[in-house]
Formats: sequence, C-alpha cells, structure tokens
Amino acid sequence: MKIHTLIKAWFDFSFESSEVRPIHHSLYFWMLELNNRLVWIEEYDIPTDAAMEVLGVKNYKTYISAFERLEEWGFIKVIQRSKNQYTSNRIALVKNTKALPKALSKALPKAVIKQSQSTAQSIMAEKEEEQTEQTPTITTVDQPQESADDGFDWSQVPADRDLPAFGQVRRHYESELGYSWTEQTRRSCDSLLLRIQRYLKTQRQCSIGEITEDEQYEFYLAMVQSDNWHVKNNLSLSTLDQKFDAIVSQLVLHPEGSKKKKVSINLSKAMEYAR
Repeated sequence: MKIHTLIKAWFDFSFESSEVRPIHHSLYFWMLELNNRLVWIEEYDIPTDAAMEVLGVKNYKTYISAFERLEEWGFIKVIQRSKNQYTSNRIALVKNTKALPKALSKALPKAVIKQSQSTAQSIMAEKEEEQTEQTPTITTVDQPQESADDGFDWSQVPADRDLPAFGQVRRHYESELGYSWTEQTRRSCDSLLLRIQRYLKTQRQCSIGEITEDEQYEFYLAMVQSDNWHVKNNLSLSTLDQKFDAIVSQLVLHPEGSKKKKVSINLSKAMEYAR
C-alpha cells in the first residue's frame, strides 16, 4: 500500500465530510509518519501518551474520540485496544474507498490544474536536459518489505546462534539487571538482536555486516532505558522482543528520555545509529 494512495483517499473523504476536524488530520498523519519510521509494517502500536504529546492534546477523551472516528470512517483497523491512556492501541492502516475519488479533483479550479501541469512539464524538461549533459550514475535502493530476505529465517530463530553483541547483552542482563539466563531467554535474545539488525539496516540503508557489535549493544541499552510502559512494568528480553515496535516508536519520539538507574548511556548516540 502506497502512502500517496492513503493520503489521496483521506483528502477525498475529508473534502466530502463535514465532520472532519483538524485533530483528525493530525492524528491520521501521525499514524502514517509513525508507520513510515517503522519501515511500513502491517500492524503496529500507537502509544497513547506519546500520540497525545505529539498532537498537543491534553484530554484523553478528546484523543480517543478522534481515534474512534478514524476507525469508524474505515481508515484504520484496531487489532488490539489499549486498556488505558498509558498503553498502546495496535492498529493496521486501511485504504478507505467510501469517498468519490473525483469529487475533490472536480472542485479544484481548472486554471490551477493547468498551471501545475505546465510547471511540472517544464521541471521535467529541465531535469532531462541536466541528465543528458551530466549522465550521472544513479543507484536505486528499494525500500525493504516485511517479506524481504535478510539472510535469516524469522519464523524459526535458531537457539544455538551467537549473534554479534550476544555476549554483551547476556553479561548486562545477568550482572547489571540481575536476571537468570534460560533457554527461552537465549531465544528471545537472538530474536531481539535480529530485529535490531534489521531495523538499523533499513534505517541506514546498509548491509547487516556493516552494523557493529557496539552499535547493536547501544541500541539494546536504549531500549532497556526506555520510558515505555511495557518496559517499566515487565523488563525482560521477551518483552523487548515482543514489544519491539512500540518501544522503538517511543525512542524515536524521546531519544533522551530515560530514568532507569541501573544503566547510563547516551540515548541520542544509540538512535543516531538508526538514522
């Protein structure tokens, strides 16, 4: 699903509807932006408190009312609802087909459309001339999809694979945090490090081999220090692995935010690896 298709469907709908308000625009575009930062996944978490902060909304009822309207209008599908304003809603973006696609286009002044077309043609002509003169070499990097082959079998993470940063994570988990190490913990650690590798690889547009052990470890520590509700209430490798999307989305919003006492790192440095 292309983002411009979702945006076009949204404005077709909002042009026809008298119920759409600024908060609906803001919330929907925040959902698009957050999914874009998570590299376009089918289902993802929307942390309620973080979304309210981004939108500048202080009242939870105002936020949840706008959220429910987006669901009612068919722009999102709620996979799992939050229990309160401190937890996340898990959603999936949906292409809305209720609005007439030509309604907004017909309302636009013809003169503006013609002028836009003329300007676009002029720009394209200039670009073609520049490309003919300079003949640059362009490398196109396709955005990774969920089904992309990163060299790992994500359905069955092997329990006997020592990934980069595995040793650092285990020492920190046992020595600094005081947790015991089990076979299930090992599998969660493997899965988490694979997720971190994949996220950093996509954000930096590099190969997995270019991601260092220290970079992965710094990112793991950033997640441990996160102010995410799940981390605060049940810090474990299993939580970090299963709630990866929600924790990372909050790190994107608050790269400096952390109040954990057992670790002290530069979160902006960890997030810089992913940019």
